[in-house]
Amino acid sequence: MKIQVYGNLILDIIDDGSHYTRSGGAANVCRSLIQIAGQDVDVSINGTVGADSAGLQIARELCDFGVDVGGVLFNRNIDTSSAFISLDYARGTKVSHPEWGACTSHWFEDAKKASWYHFSYIDKLPNLDTHFLSRCRQRGIVSADLCLSEYDAFNTERVLSLLHEIDYLIISDHEANSIFMDESLSLVHVAARLLNYVKCGVVIHANNGSTFAYGMVSGSIGEPAILENVNVLGAGDHFAASFIFNKLSGSTFLEAIDCAHKDARKFVLR
Repeated sequence: MKIQVYGNLILDIIDDGSHYTRSGGAANVCRSLIQIAGQDVDVSINGTVGADSAGLQIARELCDFGVDVGGVLFNRNIDTSSAFISLDYARGTKVSHPEWGACTSHWFEDAKKASWYHFSYIDKLPNLDTHFLSRCRQRGIVSADLCLSEYDAFNTERVLSLLHEIDYLIISDHEANSIFMDESLSLVHVAARLLNYVKCGVVIHANNGSTFAYGMVSGSIGEPAILENVNVLGAGDHFAASFIFNKLSGSTFLEAIDCAHKDARKFVLR
């Protein structure tokens, strides 16, 4: 099965007691798809990095992992995006401070053939429009995630307009709370409200389970939270990758969520 991943390519600069760098953002989704599916999936990445050492590192790491990097563009005028990440394994937390760069300049021109298209951080892709998403939907299934940290009226309206051409929205509870400026809404109400925009279903994942809306049904599903002695970096991306692979492999919506929780649980305990 062919999966095209579009979106933000970021160099994570990680502090967990030691200091190291690795490709993050959409790269996490690509790696997780291959870790979960192995040779059953053909993954391609499409995004923009700077023509610098960070951009070369991202492309090289993904290529070495088996991802098709033919869709990676190098922008000579903007540095590669980066994120300074502090990890606390004992508490199972992370704090991220992104510095957006080349990834936000990506232009979407050619909807390459695939069974599934996933768009990473659509709120950080100002050149993405409904016309391109519609071309993707004519060929396969389209999913997306977000990187919202606070309510932004202009960006929220733009994101909501894009959702009309997206089949599945897969976001975290933190992002869900930043979409609508209404603190009285529960996650179930947020999921149900978002379902008015997307084509098929909404999944809001958290460390204690997922809230979902699909068809006429909404509710919660998942396993007990793991709050200590875990590495949560990339857990949300691993959840999304598992959902995509299992749904594409024939699982029902709820089965795919359940599999995603089990895979994400194994991932944070690695």
